[in-house]
Amino acid sequence: MEIFNNKLPHSVNIGEIEIQINTDFRFSITFEEMIKEYNLEEDEERKEFWDKALKLYYPILNINFDKATIEKKNMFNFVIDNVNEAIEKLMWFYRCGRDPIKNTEGQRPPKEEIYNFTYDEPKIYASFMQQYNRNIREENIHWWDFKALFDGLNEDTEIKKVISIRATDLTKIKDREMKDHYRKLKKIYKIPLPEDEEIDSEELEILMHGGNFSKLNK
Repeated sequence: MEIFNNKLPHSVNIGEIEIQINTDFRFSITFEEMIKEYNLEEDEERKEFWDKALKLYYPILNINFDKATIEKKNMFNFVIDNVNEAIEKLMWFYRCGRDPIKNTEGQRPPKEEIYNFTYDEPKIYASFMQQYNRNIREENIHWWDFKALFDGLNEDTEIKKVISIRATDLTKIKDREMKDHYRKLKKIYKIPLPEDEEIDSEELEILMHGGNFSKLNK
């Protein structure tokens, strides 16, 4: 069994064709933000979402078709003709090569975000500097590397402290003073949403755990 010997992917195989994919972590963070912007239960919004997502991840879909070579035109058409597989491979990459995580019976979906890469950017930046001495604002980091580093941040880093507060279940705290204390902290660190905007629980499951997108991709 080979451990830690596999190179990070910079392309995916669609059919038998190797297609380049954008691997920098900023592309996948943009993808997460897109998930929250669209109502994926609506046909038109879902179509627009996947159109943008495919162009975000696959550079070949952003070519100037009139000036492109025959080879690039053929590759462009190949991806479009195999769009369902292109979406599946896009999601495989976003999940860092892992299978979708299924909720166990009785497990409740998350009620609110516990982190947001855009809103929490200063805290994430500071945490990477604190633990890894890495300036992520100036680096191009592969998405899989970034996620591993993010998930591996210590509990004493700024972002992990805030995540812990947001994830605290007030219903499980019996002491009144402690409950009031955490209620205030959760209010302070709550991720703001535009008025009248709510994030669907299925979308949160995808964002936080790489959940199954099949219900949203119809």
